[in-house]
Amino acid sequence: QHESTVVMNGASLLDYAANGRVAPPSANRHPHAAPHGVYPCRGHDRWVALACEHEHEWQALAALIGQAELATDPRFATLAARKANEDALDEIVAGWTRRWSPQEAAEQLQAAGIPAAPVATVVDLLHDPHLAARRRFCRIDHPELGQMLIGEPSVILHAHPVLPRRHPVLLGEDTEPLLRDLLGLEEEEIVRGYLEGVLQ
Repeated sequence: QHESTVVMNGASLLDYAANGRVAPPSANRHPHAAPHGVYPCRGHDRWVALACEHEHEWQALAALIGQAELATDPRFATLAARKANEDALDEIVAGWTRRWSPQEAAEQLQAAGIPAAPVATVVDLLHDPHLAARRRFCRIDHPELGQMLIGEPSVILHAHPVLPRRHPVLLGEDTEPLLRDLLGLEEEEIVRGYLEGVLQ
């Protein structure tokens, strides 16, 4: 886990080595975009993510939420000003996003040219039309759990389709075939392994 994330910390490590600055926690904020984060939506624990990295995106957002005058408000007219007043800016944006479901907010934001997406729950993913079109989940019959959904590979290979197993491998399910077919053990040796506690 350390190796997979430390590669993303180069700028912060260099800033500390060169300038002695310790980067504060940034949550969902970005040094070169504002507003940038996840904002509450209608419903319990529902959110939408959006980012305004360019001035035209910020102007489009101000117009979309019905407050076009914010684009020229001295507190928000430039990226530096928005970063300096980010708490107030986030409250204004959240005041608009709270009126909509995540999907409704994201669709309006995207239509206005603002990068945005609903923050999806697991249930949302199971009903996502894009994932359904890519056959991301399939239903299988599990010998112990009954019918269940499993994730399919995210890549679709038309020439060599990947077919799902009948179910995830159960503990010890492949032991005897491997001992018999791969290692060449006789049935008596396998039985003795069980009796002696070597196999379970």
